[in-house]
Amino acid sequence: MVADGRKKLDLVMAETHKQIAEIEEQAKADILGVKSTSLLVDAKINAERDVKLARIRQSGSARSDQLKVESSTYVATKEAEAEREIAENKAKCMGLSAEAESEAAKQLTAQRQYTKMMRSLQSMRGLASNKDVCVSGNNGDNIVAQLVANSNSGMVLGLPSNLGS
Repeated sequence: MVADGRKKLDLVMAETHKQIAEIEEQAKADILGVKSTSLLVDAKINAERDVKLARIRQSGSARSDQLKVESSTYVATKEAEAEREIAENKAKCMGLSAEAESEAAKQLTAQRQYTKMMRSLQSMRGLASNKDVCVSGNNGDNIVAQLVANSNSGMVLGLPSNLGS
């Protein structure tokens, strides 16, 4: 009887160990299933996140490129407008300068004429006050004028004045 009881007990114990082993194997399989499912869900979430980030980056990059083009176009337009205005102002300046020079030329004509006449007069005074200069022109048959001119020319050349006598 004791042996039968022991046998039954061993049988129950073996069956219990078998069931425990099956339960542990099922638990391990379930844990692996849950892990793989969670990894799959995690991968899906990461993939969706990556796709959304790529779309956002592409959208941001496209918007950035658009803004760069718009800003460079705006800058080029403003530079062209500034250059046009500068050219207009330079043209106005040149016109006003030419007009002022024209007006000044009209007003300075009389002064230039006066200055020219005064220089001529000063030149004549200088010639008149110089004793070594003899001015002769068309003397015709005026022999005295020719003799005076010839003697003064001789003095200028350094010839003695008594050479002709």
